[in-house]
Amino acid sequence: SMDSILEEVFASYQYQYLNEFTEFGGDTRIEHLGEVFYEKVKDALEKKQWKFARFEISETPLRIYAIVEEEF
Repeated sequence: SMDSILEEVFASYQYQYLNEFTEFGGDTRIEHLGEVFYEKVKDALEKKQWKFARFEISETPLRIYAIVEEEF
């Protein structure tokens, strides 16, 4: 299920300081976090033959970073 895929992708980040993970390189701006998490979720979904259409991450209701896959 989608929930189990997301739990697997994000499990190692729960209750941790993101600055300590090498994949972020000390850059925990919302845009960089969004790019890293997007790639991780996209890879996990593609392994299940699912298409990833949209990813959003937000700090506040007014500060949102989104990635939208374009159809070809």
